[in-house]
Amino acid sequence: MDYIQTYFECFKAAGIDTTLQIDRMRGSHVVERIKFDHITHDGISIMTEMARKYPSEGFSAPTLLVRPRPSMGKRLLELLKWYVRHYPFMPPKWKEASRGKTKNANGRVCIENWKSSDQSVSVNTKLLLALDQTSREHITNPKPPRVWMTPVGMYTTISRDTPPKNRVSFIDIEVGNQSTLADIQKSSREQLTDLNYWGTILTMALPNVLGKFLFKYVAKYTHLFFRRTGTLTNLGEWTIPGLADDEWWTFGEFSVAKMAPVAGSAIIVNGKLGLSVHFHPIVGFTDAEAQVFAEKWKENFLKIS
Repeated sequence: MDYIQTYFECFKAAGIDTTLQIDRMRGSHVVERIKFDHITHDGISIMTEMARKYPSEGFSAPTLLVRPRPSMGKRLLELLKWYVRHYPFMPPKWKEASRGKTKNANGRVCIENWKSSDQSVSVNTKLLLALDQTSREHITNPKPPRVWMTPVGMYTTISRDTPPKNRVSFIDIEVGNQSTLADIQKSSREQLTDLNYWGTILTMALPNVLGKFLFKYVAKYTHLFFRRTGTLTNLGEWTIPGLADDEWWTFGEFSVAKMAPVAGSAIIVNGKLGLSVHFHPIVGFTDAEAQVFAEKWKENFLKIS
């Protein structure tokens, strides 16, 4: 899947920040900041690389349900289904809130000793509905229909020895004002069952089709012909031995672009759920406003958990 690295190399060459930063937190204090590049790392390989710094005994990682690659015909069919499903319902163009603003805005919160009260609904579904609700309450731009990208880590197994790599595909979930947890979970499960992520990953092979030189310029204007409301990245539940009892992890920086200017992330480490939100400058948020958004996302999430 080297074409995924090429895809992100072109985005970086087009001026899109591909930095990912994990913050190790104790309470409200940052213990350590570790930067990675999305060209060489996805969320899973970031977590496994960090886990190798700690004892191996007691380590555990999420179990993913990615299935083996199907035939090219099946992949092309799923790509076509994705295109038909979402392209005609592209979210409205985001109004640029501040042309002079160049810095992303970031916010983060922790939920200690978190445990879901309803195991029949996935954590990802609850996070997405709460993120969408919070967006409607705090941002005027994301009018319906709203489409959220959910990355899918293309790993059949995860271990501490998983090498650095970007092996991420995605599915897109459309959320309306009346969408329920059942609606979102049904859409997500149908796309995962159909292996839609094996179709959408082909979009990242475009630099091989167009050539890196041409795609670098296409990447600058992707938001003009395809846009999402934002992304939700859930790295799942991890056990990392050797951490302090009050330590939790979260993203301090995240790659956001005009075509998906809102990013929410979740990491559960040793029972502590770290949530973070990140906004492209076109949203016009300050860090203080991003922090208010993160706290409201936490509040909405706990209400439905």
